[in-house]
Amino acid sequence: TDSARLVITAIAELGVTLSAPAGLQPDESGSVVISYQNTGTAATTATLTYLLPDYLSVTDSAGATVSGAAYNWSLGSLAAGASGSKTLTVKAAADAPANEVLTHFASLEGAASNLAVDASDTTVIGSVEELAISVSAPSPLTTGDTFTATVVATNSGNGPANGNAVSLTLPAGFTVSNAAGGTVAGQVISWNVDLPAGA
Repeated sequence: TDSARLVITAIAELGVTLSAPAGLQPDESGSVVISYQNTGTAATTATLTYLLPDYLSVTDSAGATVSGAAYNWSLGSLAAGASGSKTLTVKAAADAPANEVLTHFASLEGAASNLAVDASDTTVIGSVEELAISVSAPSPLTTGDTFTATVVATNSGNGPANGNAVSLTLPAGFTVSNAAGGTVAGQVISWNVDLPAGA
């Protein structure tokens, strides 16, 4: 016979995400959002840090302690299941060079030496588009049911995105009763759309 001892302990598990403007024109402002959480089973003393890229300044630091390019928040004891966010307002320098790619960095560190996570995002100086698409449809369905599928195309950049081709492919056996202004070719519905910044 043999045996092994298993000790069940509560531990913290940290997570962090960072969202920055896709693009900023020189002298333009935008928001950087840092979200953090502890999905573990124990609390930990946590510190959140954001590193500001070159060519940007912070006009609202959300209560951070500032040391050079580092913005720090002492979160105290971050309980199991707790979450939160910090939003900074940043501004591009008037002389920021066009097409410069700026990298934002955030980290969340716990009390243990190996308890840390990080995240990053980029901002381009100039006019940029940032496209995304999503589709939703009801489920489940019964044979013969009529339903509506919704397609959402977005441009979260700071420049227009014109002449976009959007398409929705239906599964075999489905037919189209209303293409919402699109063109139907077999199982594919297509649209041409222009998306201004933020549309």
